[in-house]
Parts: sequence; structure tokens; C-alpha cells
Amino acid sequence: MIGNVSPAGGNFEEPVTQNTLKVVGAFYGLSRSRSDQRRYPAIDPHISWSLYLKQMQESLEERCEGWVKLVEEVHRLLYAGSDVHQMMLVVGEEGIALSDLVTYLKSEIVDAVCLQQDSFDVVDRATSLERQVTDFLLLMDMVHHPFTFENKEKARLEMTALHNRFFQMKYCPYQGETYLKYRGEIESILAGQGVISPC
Repeated sequence: MIGNVSPAGGNFEEPVTQNTLKVVGAFYGLSRSRSDQRRYPAIDPHISWSLYLKQMQESLEERCEGWVKLVEEVHRLLYAGSDVHQMMLVVGEEGIALSDLVTYLKSEIVDAVCLQQDSFDVVDRATSLERQVTDFLLLMDMVHHPFTFENKEKARLEMTALHNRFFQMKYCPYQGETYLKYRGEIESILAGQGVISPC
């Protein structure tokens, strides 16, 4: 059973939400702040959870070995990116380290590609399991990539260009010409054979 709750005022301590949490095996917490940022569906990864990860392991293990660990790694990255974002709100981008900025930018790419979905787009509104796994593994290659940038301006510029390629790819029909074009560019960049330039 999956619970999906959007409590009034964003108060997840209120009785209906708490009673829902007692009976469900997965919980999608809808966040007003994500909705205000136009990040749809507005499921907040910091308050949402699932007890079904290991139950799905056997069906996905053939396609994605160790996928539970990868999902847990993505959770950690999203939390780390959120922490960096909170620091940036206080001290500004100039007050954080370059490595922290790269962590934040990686988490933003994961958020846009993995957590956001356009229900009005014929491609993005429904995705096959094969594509989900394939695109997720490419996303994890980006997460694991040891990017080196001269400064924060270069990091933001080049990571934004990479972000755009991932984002455009998710709207392309799977294995279509444009999908393979964007995927090839991303793979070249991660293999160190391509230059990150604006799309």
C-alpha cells in the first residue's frame, strides 16, 4: 500500500498523516515548496520513503546489479545537495567550496531527471522499466564522475549544459535518433572525450 498525503499547511504531524504512516509500506509526501518551485510531481524526497526496495530487488537485479545501494546513494546525494543549498541561502555561492557546488549541481540534475515528470508530455508521462533502469545507470555514471573545474563559474556553466542534455533526453522517444544523440554526447563527456558546451 502506498500513501500519498498533502496535509494542510504542510504539517506532517497532523493525525490523518500520522495514521496513514502507520498502515502504508511506502509514503509519498507532497511538498508545498516543491510545488511552488514547479517541480512536479511535488513528491519531496526528504520526507518520502519506501519499505519495498528489497522486495523489488530480484526483479531488477538482472538489469541493474546492486541497484538498492545505488538508490541509497542517490538519497544521500539529494540530502547533501539540500544541505549545500541551505548553506548557499545563508552565505551565498561564494561562501561554499567548489566541491560542495558540484555536489549541489549533481543533485539538481538527479532531481530534474529522476524525480520530475511532465504528465502532459507523451514521452515523459509513462516510461518503460527498461528505459528507467538504462537512464538511471547513465545518471549514476554522472554522479560517480570526478569532475574537475577551474572555478565555480566554469562548474555552473558546464554542469548546466550537462543538465540540459539529460533533461532534453528524457523527452525523446526511447532509442530514437534524438535520444541516441543526447545520450552519445553525455557518454562522450563522461568518458572525457567530449567538451561540455551549451546545447
